[in-house]
Amino acid sequence: MNYKDSIDYLENIAVLGGRLGLESITRLLDKLSNPQHQLKVIHVAGTNGKGSISNLLKSILMAGNYSVGLYNSPSILSYRETISLNADTISEDDFAKIASKIEACCNQLLKEGHPQPTVFECTTALALDFFAANHVDIAIVEVGLGGALDATNVFTNPLVSVITTIGYDHTEFLGNTLKEISTAKAGIIKKKTPVVVAPNDEVVLDVIMDMASALEAPFYYNKLEDIMSTLHECTLHGMTFSMSTPYFSYTNLFTQLIGQHQLINISVALMTIHVLNMHYPYTISNMAITDGLAKTYWPCRCEYIEKPIKMLIDGAHNESSMECFAQVLSSHCISTPITYLFGVLKDKDVHMMLKKMAPFSNTIFITVPLSDRGLPTEKLIVIATDYFEHVYPIDKMDLALEAAIAHAKKTNTMLCCVGSLYLSVPVRNLLR
Repeated sequence: MNYKDSIDYLENIAVLGGRLGLESITRLLDKLSNPQHQLKVIHVAGTNGKGSISNLLKSILMAGNYSVGLYNSPSILSYRETISLNADTISEDDFAKIASKIEACCNQLLKEGHPQPTVFECTTALALDFFAANHVDIAIVEVGLGGALDATNVFTNPLVSVITTIGYDHTEFLGNTLKEISTAKAGIIKKKTPVVVAPNDEVVLDVIMDMASALEAPFYYNKLEDIMSTLHECTLHGMTFSMSTPYFSYTNLFTQLIGQHQLINISVALMTIHVLNMHYPYTISNMAITDGLAKTYWPCRCEYIEKPIKMLIDGAHNESSMECFAQVLSSHCISTPITYLFGVLKDKDVHMMLKKMAPFSNTIFITVPLSDRGLPTEKLIVIATDYFEHVYPIDKMDLALEAAIAHAKKTNTMLCCVGSLYLSVPVRNLLR
C-alpha cells in the first residue's frame, strides 16, 4: 500500500460514519499487539483549549530534550496533519506502512464477524503504533469527542489526565447539561493518576472532583482568582507576562499565543509540567519552560498575518471560544475597522456566535466550511442579516476569500476569518 492507497482506504471507511465506544478500538489495538501499553501518555480532554495546551506541552517537553509524539484532531486537510513526532508530521511512507498494518488487522476483524473500525479508530491506532515504534518519551493524545467513550480512552495508566475548559458542544452526543458533558469528559480520569483541571464552572468542577476522589486520583486545580498574571507587553504578535499560582511562579515569559484565554491555557500547561516533575522522574527546567513557551506556534488560533493583507485567523467554533475571540478584538482591535469572513458547522449556536462578533463590524462575508456538516449559506444568511448590515454570501470558499480580501483592501479594514477550523485551516492553506 502506498500513501495514495492508504488515503483511499481511509476515505472509503470515512463514508461509513463514526460511533462512540471502546469495543472496536480495543479489538483493533489488540491485533496490533497493544502499542498503547508501551507509551507514557498525557491524555487531554475538554471543550476548548485542548490544541493550545497540547502544543504548549509538546514545545516545552521538546525544549527539555524529550522526544514527543502528538496526536490531535480534527483532521481537515490531511490525516497526516494530526500525527507528529517532535517538530515533524508523520511522513507519507511511515503513514502508508502503518496503514497497511491497520488494513490487514481490520480485514481479520471483519472475517471474525466484527464491524469495520471507524476512520477515527484507525487513525488513532495508527498514531499509537507510530509513537510506540519510535519509542517516544511522552505521547500527548487529545480526545476526539467527549472522553469516556472516545477511541483515545484506551490507556490504563497515563502519566496525567488533563481536562481543559468545558462548555456546551457536541450536545447531541454528550448530553444537554454541563453535568452530562463533564461526566463524559471526566471519563478519562484513571485510578491514582494525577488529574490537572482548568478553571471551570462549579458544576463541572464538582463532577470532576467527585470522579477524581472516587478513583483516588491526585487533583490539581487553580481557581481563576489564584492565577496571578501580569502582562508586560501585549500585541498581535505575542505576549510578555509573568505568572504565579499557589504551585509555581515565573517572570518575563513570552508566548506567540495571544488573548486572556491563552494565559489560562498556559497555566494549565505549566501545572501539568509541575505534576510531571513532582510525580515522575522528569526534570523539566525553567529554561525549557521559557524556551518552549516562546517557541510554541499554533496556527489558526488568533494567528495574525500581514500578507496579502492584515488578517486575524482563528478557529473559534462555539459560543465560549467566540467569546475569547471577541475579547482579543476588544483588547487589540477596538479602533481597527474589521471585515469578517465566516463559516460554521450546522450543529453550532450560530446566533450566539454572531451576536458576540457583531459589535466589531457591520460587514460579513459568509461561506461554507470544508465539511459535509457545513451550514449552507442560504440558511446562514437568514441568521446573519439579524446582526450585520452588509452580508455577502459566497458558497465557494476560495471565491469568498478572494472577495473578502478585495473588500478589506478597498475599505482598509482588517480581515478576520473565524467560525470553524474547517474554515480557518483551508483559508490559511489557500493563502500560502
